[in-house]
Amino acid sequence: MVTVVPASGLAALGRLVTRLVFRVGRIEPDLTPFYVASSAATWRAMAGDEVSPGDSMPKRFAGASIPWSAGPAIVKSAGGAHAVGGGTKRRRLATPALTSASARANSGMVRPDEPGRPEASFVAAPRKGGSMKKVVWGVLGTAKIGRERVLPGMQKSPLLEIRAIASRDAARARATADALGIAQAYGSYEALLADPAIEAIYNPLPNHLHVALTLQAAVAGKHVLCEKPIALTAAEATRLRAAAGKVLIAEAFMVRFHPQWLRARELVREGRIGTLRVVQMFFGYNNLDPANVRNRADIGGGGLYDIGCYAIVAGRFFLEAEPVRGIALVDRDPAFRTDRLTSALVDFGDGRRLDFTVSTQIAPHQRIHLCGTRGRIEIPIPVNAPQGAKTRISIDDCSSLEGTGIVTETLPGSDQYMLQGEAFSRAVRGELALPYGIEDAIANMHAIDALFRSEQSGRWEAVAAA
Repeated sequence: MVTVVPASGLAALGRLVTRLVFRVGRIEPDLTPFYVASSAATWRAMAGDEVSPGDSMPKRFAGASIPWSAGPAIVKSAGGAHAVGGGTKRRRLATPALTSASARANSGMVRPDEPGRPEASFVAAPRKGGSMKKVVWGVLGTAKIGRERVLPGMQKSPLLEIRAIASRDAARARATADALGIAQAYGSYEALLADPAIEAIYNPLPNHLHVALTLQAAVAGKHVLCEKPIALTAAEATRLRAAAGKVLIAEAFMVRFHPQWLRARELVREGRIGTLRVVQMFFGYNNLDPANVRNRADIGGGGLYDIGCYAIVAGRFFLEAEPVRGIALVDRDPAFRTDRLTSALVDFGDGRRLDFTVSTQIAPHQRIHLCGTRGRIEIPIPVNAPQGAKTRISIDDCSSLEGTGIVTETLPGSDQYMLQGEAFSRAVRGELALPYGIEDAIANMHAIDALFRSEQSGRWEAVAAA
């Protein structure tokens, strides 16, 4: 049985942050500031009933003129030791720091073994005469993920504008543009890329087209947010390195921008569950449509490409390390030849590991468990978190197998696609270093490559360094 301890007071909206300074010095970028104060819309989405009038900012946000969120409402087990009542000891939202790595803004995160990681400041200050100029985006293709999730999320933001969409079918492009309120529709990708007003591209095309069209966009001088997986192999992904030195290129793992992932990692860093030893993920859905791109092996379909990539990201994100080796057990559909059930064990060294199962032909379900030496954290819907809705994570001190030590934190409503779009747009404007770039994407592909090799060899396979 659980009871809810509400945040005290009524909701209050503060003024938009006019200046935020985050001292950083961590291995990997943290993106909490994007959902804390990246835009007025973000702040409104967060406020809900989580902000109490008169709350002051934590010391780490000194200089910012905005009330800060009282933090997640706390749901505790009856009789548990984590009761937080009446606002006397309310938890604030996660506020870990950003890693600048400004000299390598286009290439990805600072690596864990890199000596002398620089401390830097992230300053978001309004420009003279107004806020940040909107970044103008174009979209390649009319993919379902774009139509139903990514684009509606991005359109919530005042920091960007989705101005154009292209399809090889002009009528389809026009219909999609009309449905989403997008001004311009093009009947070819080349026509969109030739539009001088477009600054950034969202590329949700089928997997086999990711690299080719991202390169075309880069040649046209456009920054690119490309859907996952960024390529079919790490070798193919490395073709983007040269282009990433001229424009921004990132892989669209929106989960890394969601408050539930950020909060869970902050708890790990704080030692709430002791030393994190195992990241465990299950992710499955049931799709038997032979025409669906996920069921076409010739264009990069299958579970490991489509959803196993999230599990690898989860391991890297929460363990804050790179995988050393992996082994996989794969079952392929006899007709599609795609991997329909893949289980893998990935070794991160020092007694840390990721184990996951993904499937394209199973009852829909997804979970992440972070298992430490003194407790565990559970994220119930780690990937497809409802857009704009509150989310929750559970922290179990494992004092009882009956679950009496479980505390649930409810996080304010947010949209991970909006937050991702805002982060990329801010990087385009030079307001922050690109949090995850091409080197990060290549590192993820190296792990995927190793697991596919393991399918063939039946043995552990080394994960190459990016």
